[in-house]
Amino acid sequence: MDLCLMSERHFPQVAAVDFAVYESNPGRLWENLLALRTALPECAYVMLDNEVVTGYSFSKMQGDEAFIGPIAVRPEYQKAKLGTAMILASTEYLKQHCKIIGLEVRPLKVDNISLYSSLGFRMGFPTLNYEVKDFPYIKKRNLEILVLESITDADDILFDAIESWLADEYNLSYKADFHSILSLKGKIMVAVDNNMPVGFLAHGGYLSPHIWGNVKQCADKMEILKALLKAAATLLSGPLIMGVNARYYNVINLLTELRFNIIFVLNRMLLDGYGGKFFNLDEGISIRSWVG
Repeated sequence: MDLCLMSERHFPQVAAVDFAVYESNPGRLWENLLALRTALPECAYVMLDNEVVTGYSFSKMQGDEAFIGPIAVRPEYQKAKLGTAMILASTEYLKQHCKIIGLEVRPLKVDNISLYSSLGFRMGFPTLNYEVKDFPYIKKRNLEILVLESITDADDILFDAIESWLADEYNLSYKADFHSILSLKGKIMVAVDNNMPVGFLAHGGYLSPHIWGNVKQCADKMEILKALLKAAATLLSGPLIMGVNARYYNVINLLTELRFNIIFVLNRMLLDGYGGKFFNLDEGISIRSWVG
């Protein structure tokens, strides 16, 4: 059994593994696989048995943070420790580049939780996944909500301004994600105050069904988030899912107030020595799905 870096020629078999493990017919789209691999090609792996793909894993870095997943192994190979090999290869690479390394797993997957625990991952706060729906909203701030669907030079200037406060306040970088979202039929809603971006929510198109984003630290941050949520509920179609890690308790409290329903929960696990701030509560607004 060989561990190899993934290439596009592996995509059809990766989609087949995805279908076999997650019963998602017809498996991941080519565009989704390309976006996941492009995010960090040095850490996208396949396990090969005589050129047959028996498992795959992806990882992603966002500034100081990295997460592993999605990861899957064909059912008939799941006792062969292929997942362990891919996780160890991923953590070896990520340790050289990141301060936070984690992953997420469904609570019912007790066997996976035991595996990750044996590899040095420890439980953090759970991630609650909400269904975003429309809600009554009274505008309290004169915010402009821009809806971006393609990349222009003006958008890049806007993204540079967002990147500046993301780096200062959250040690994050999303520039590559912004480009991936817009190239894969996604949308980005940006809240602008006095010609400056103060928050955004993105919806992944082919990349992910999840809504994610950040709001700049300021006195009115919860109102900015409400304005962005209203725009998302009004402008986006299809089931809208937003995963919020419970450490961001202000966001959890707002979504409870808005009566958004929790549709599933994920356990977030952090690697020993690479958990940092993720074991602490946080007053910020950082909504980042660790699911690809």
